[in-house]
Amino acid sequence: MLVNRALETTFDTTTSLTSTKNALTDGTVVVRSTVADGTPECHMHISKGDDSSIDFLVNDSGVYTRITEEAIRETALRQGQVLPEQITAMAGRWVKRGADKAEIMREELCRPEAQRAQLEEQLPTPKNLRHGKKEAASLNGRPTTKLTFTGGPSRLEVQVAAEGRPYLLKIVEYGGVLWEFGGFDKPYRVSTPETSIDETDVAAEILDAV
Repeated sequence: MLVNRALETTFDTTTSLTSTKNALTDGTVVVRSTVADGTPECHMHISKGDDSSIDFLVNDSGVYTRITEEAIRETALRQGQVLPEQITAMAGRWVKRGADKAEIMREELCRPEAQRAQLEEQLPTPKNLRHGKKEAASLNGRPTTKLTFTGGPSRLEVQVAAEGRPYLLKIVEYGGVLWEFGGFDKPYRVSTPETSIDETDVAAEILDAV
């Protein structure tokens, strides 16, 4: 089936990939993943509104996070308390995390295979794609094969490259999520932040200020 081929080509064989997920309630997530010198690297940017965002960066020097003041407030409110000292210590700063977190995040964020698993968990899997319609289309001037499925929980539109390798280019879950994919096999390096603070130093700053 074309959807299976597109998933395999896009997530199982590519060395670099940029995926963008737009959700009505959860904001926008952009992930750039690549394999550099045999090691997966990536940069994930999550934004919700103009002021709330979180960045995750993983490369050979470690894993770093950066969170805005608004995002800190949102997270802290869900936990029941906002600490001004936490905002002062973390807002807008790159924080280097421990080596154990680096390996976990490398597996969960950077590997395209992990993105495929996440995608299949959140959207109908190929076995649920039924009542389909296939037609020739285009996306940003690129010829595509457009597949429209109406037999699942919501109408689903999938666009696959019609020329060259059958990359997955776009998925629309009507009323829910828009996924877009690109940057296939275009290697890049994830740059280490010029300045950062270790997470143990952040904790010490918060304790000193409380």
